[in-house]
Amino acid sequence: MKRKAAVAGSFYPENPEQLKKQVELFLNEAPKLEELGHIRALIVPHAGYVYSGSVAAFGYKQLCGKSYDTIFLIGASHKASFKGAATTSCSAFETPMVDVIVNQNIINDLTNASSIIFCDDEVHQGEHTLEVQLPFIQQAFDGFKGIVPLIIGNDERELQKLARLLKPYWVPSNLFIISTDFAHYPPSVIAEKEDKNTADAICTNSYHHLLNYLEQQRKTGADNLLTGLCGWSAVLTLLAITEGLSVKYHQLAYEHSGMKLYKDSSRVVGYHAIAVCDEKEKEKISRHESTYLLGVARDAILNHFGLPGDVTDKVQPVDTQSAGVFVSVYVNDELRGCIGRFSHAPLEELIREQAVNAAFFDSRFEALTLDELTDLTIEISVLTPMRLIGDIQEIEMGRHGIYIKKGGAHGTFLPQVGARNNWTVEEYLSRCARDKAHIGWDGWCEAEVYTYEAIIISDKDD
Repeated sequence: MKRKAAVAGSFYPENPEQLKKQVELFLNEAPKLEELGHIRALIVPHAGYVYSGSVAAFGYKQLCGKSYDTIFLIGASHKASFKGAATTSCSAFETPMVDVIVNQNIINDLTNASSIIFCDDEVHQGEHTLEVQLPFIQQAFDGFKGIVPLIIGNDERELQKLARLLKPYWVPSNLFIISTDFAHYPPSVIAEKEDKNTADAICTNSYHHLLNYLEQQRKTGADNLLTGLCGWSAVLTLLAITEGLSVKYHQLAYEHSGMKLYKDSSRVVGYHAIAVCDEKEKEKISRHESTYLLGVARDAILNHFGLPGDVTDKVQPVDTQSAGVFVSVYVNDELRGCIGRFSHAPLEELIREQAVNAAFFDSRFEALTLDELTDLTIEISVLTPMRLIGDIQEIEMGRHGIYIKKGGAHGTFLPQVGARNNWTVEEYLSRCARDKAHIGWDGWCEAEVYTYEAIIISDKDD
């Protein structure tokens, strides 16, 4: 059985030759960016081609000439409400050009692994979110083994489970394509602002940061904003897969419907193309950047005393996906304060703030005095995005910090805490649950446990 094309002739041309020429034109006009790493996923729009085709083409142009085995094609339903993810029993998806083969072997494995992924051909009938990607997929690649079409439901509680089922397929030979539009129906000036903020939230590679931003956006209720991200469940599923991995999100292109056809800016839909690439192998924070950031921390402490700072050699913002900062201060190698927070605020801003807090406002220690400045050393832990884990065996002592959350209670230990004390994983979790989250020694067993890593820079002598 084949899944019939539903929007040929409306969202894109029904005539095969016209369709091929239109897609080729879009791809030929899109630039190719050479500095991107290996692309693992693509977030692209799914509106009619006259509106979003040029943005979609910008994303797909980066894939031209590349080779993948299986394409996981993921979107959210525009018409059905359900939990989990609906796939299909169809052997192929029809298009005006040629049929696109469905990888039923992977679908069988997924549906056998859990009931939250199930076959439901009705969910796919008439749904355009995946279909409009197929002509671009056919033009961008010389060949691939098939697609795995998934339409994600609207129950946020299932998304982390879905991500764990899909994560084994997150390998370099596979590609994940996420289909979503952005702001729906506000005036263009509002759409541009909201879409930038939403894209920035996605590019933090933090599931909860995006989730919290979308909730804040919904509560704020910008003028005529029906939704800021119609494929929110598909994007969150991707973030649940990539969070904590060595990948980087790149914003490639943005337009909205007010720039197209009728040029109506009073009520628009926004379109982004975003690529997710393997992070290039390089030192995440260079020696020069480390020296500068340590100087920023020291200057913040000097300024608190009313003294001028020493940093004059400013560098460009450090290019790392920071999810927070902890600053530790030592006097004669004895800890005198350690405070930080999880945040996606600018790195320098966080370091200044937490350096002052650690030096003067850690209630466990006396505030730093002017006489102690000559014996002061500073350690900065730049935190990577958090990742929810399903099994404590995923925790690597010395590499992973932990964040435990149960209701409104939460607590964290930096990676170096467990390593310095030679704790077991269970002791690491239990001490954090009891001493930091205050939920009891075994409280972590019924809590959400997240891991993160820390890039540590210090001005201590080696």
